[in-house]
Amino acid sequence: MTTKEAAMLVRSAARSWAGWEAGTRPMPPAKLELLSSRIQAMGSPRPEVELVVVLALHQGSAQAIDVVATDGFVGLDLAPDGLSGVIKSLSIHPPSGRPCIHRTRFVTANNQHVINAVARWVSLVD
Repeated sequence: MTTKEAAMLVRSAARSWAGWEAGTRPMPPAKLELLSSRIQAMGSPRPEVELVVVLALHQGSAQAIDVVATDGFVGLDLAPDGLSGVIKSLSIHPPSGRPCIHRTRFVTANNQHVINAVARWVSLVD
């Protein structure tokens, strides 16, 4: 999905979406709710694939920082103190076009839904 297509999904300008994606400005809560409902409504091209949205708090509002699917899930590592985690998924390295493992660090307090979802998932590398 292009930046323009993603922005259209939540009825925003491409420039706004780019700012949210880069983390330079927070996504308004209403836009995050709209994005979440649109992703759920779209479902998956294959019904057996689940998606989870990883969130971060930026200036007091939730911001989507990653979306991981069961068919690209590699693993989840939680910090020993349980306060943060890293979710890993298959990706394509943009400059080289080669497959790689994408890692997203997140705060667990904002993402209990991620931990609950991936507890049911099977890693592609197990």
